[in-house]
Amino acid sequence: MKNTFVLIALLTGLLAHAQINLENTYSATGKGYTTALYLNHFSGAGYKYVYIINETPGSALINIYNLNYSIYKSIATPAIKAISMSVSYVSDSLFNTSVSNIEYLLNWSDSVGVAHAGVYDDAGNALLNIDSAYSTSINFSTSGWKLIAANSSSPNNATKVFGLPGALPCDECSASHNLSGIAPIKAGQGSYELNGYPNPAKGSIQIVFSLPENVNRGEIIFYDLQGSEIKRFNVDNTFKKIDVSTNELAPGAYFYVLKGANGIFGAKKMVVIKQ
Repeated sequence: MKNTFVLIALLTGLLAHAQINLENTYSATGKGYTTALYLNHFSGAGYKYVYIINETPGSALINIYNLNYSIYKSIATPAIKAISMSVSYVSDSLFNTSVSNIEYLLNWSDSVGVAHAGVYDDAGNALLNIDSAYSTSINFSTSGWKLIAANSSSPNNATKVFGLPGALPCDECSASHNLSGIAPIKAGQGSYELNGYPNPAKGSIQIVFSLPENVNRGEIIFYDLQGSEIKRFNVDNTFKKIDVSTNELAPGAYFYVLKGANGIFGAKKMVVIKQ
């Protein structure tokens, strides 16, 4: 009976501490006429808070914070003569394969109400400008990420599809959180391990792996973001890691899979840097 009371007391204590706590407040007072805050996954920098402040109808400030709420980076959008503006898809790997820069999609309406869109980097350089783009969306496909822009200018109504050079991190790739639509391990195949260190990789990356139970041989295969195979290694249960050179790879994002005779067990993403 005494042990029962001790267990109840412990459970009560744990439940008492399982609360939703306010961690931080980002005040918009005096900073701009509209604001937006969201948690963003960067390929190189990891998870950050992105706080967008529209200071005027034609300018915005993108403040990026670390998870401990210290400032990571502040980006001012180019000043544009506009009556409204919005910032979306703040990324270090979607619009450019180098994770050293941050880019974003900018949508705005000019003084006569015509909608425009553009992709800019953190230095204010325009990577893409689209006139009369009243609607833009970014979508994943098996042939890479696409920017779709609909043009509303009559009589030239048209929708343009732009192929993007990079990608978003794997947990944004699909509703099932799989990189490039690769299926995870199937039920009944057992557990596995697949991780790469360091990531981002400079010169080499060490892949730590383990095959599922009763699987004796497999392959680790590397692909670029277009799905082209760039490396392949045969592995077994003798060793649990392989060292892979990245010197011949261009800076950017890649992914690798652990595969067996019955299919792919899992997939991970790696970023190559040359700094």
